[in-house]
Amino acid sequence: MVPNDPMTAVARYVDAFNRGDADAMAAQCADPMQILDGMAPHVWHGPTAGADWWRDVVAEGEHLGASQYRITLGEPRRVDVTGPHAYVVVPATRSAPSGG
Repeated sequence: MVPNDPMTAVARYVDAFNRGDADAMAAQCADPMQILDGMAPHVWHGPTAGADWWRDVVAEGEHLGASQYRITLGEPRRVDVTGPHAYVVVPATRSAPSGG
């Protein structure tokens, strides 16, 4: 079920990402879920979207020699809730410490 404020779930997901807690990230994901990102393959959807995206972030980090990624959210641009469904558009910046 989508909470009245879906940004709560988004914030919990990002907090879990910043801790590197894949299980807590997955707990915030709806089924199905969709993630759009500038990182290839750019779209992840379905019941494992969150876990698949995390796997690809880690793989990209290993390829680039980066780790300890952090996400910082901007102000939501769109939050629509219809019944148990939500659509959220929020800018996010993913970063890693220098040399990490």
